[in-house]
Amino acid sequence: MMKENLLSTGAATGKKLQGAVLVDMWAIWNSENKDKLEKARQKKPSLVAFIF
Repeated sequence: MMKENLLSTGAATGKKLQGAVLVDMWAIWNSENKDKLEKARQKKPSLVAFIF
């Protein structure tokens, strides 16, 4: 019984860590590509403007 509890706790901790890493990676990507994101969020984005 104790082993199952440890496994479920470890799995939950691993999922939290994985989520934190993904959020951190997304935040880094987001800050590096802020200009591209702003161009993509325009009402009628230009494909040429987005690429260059």
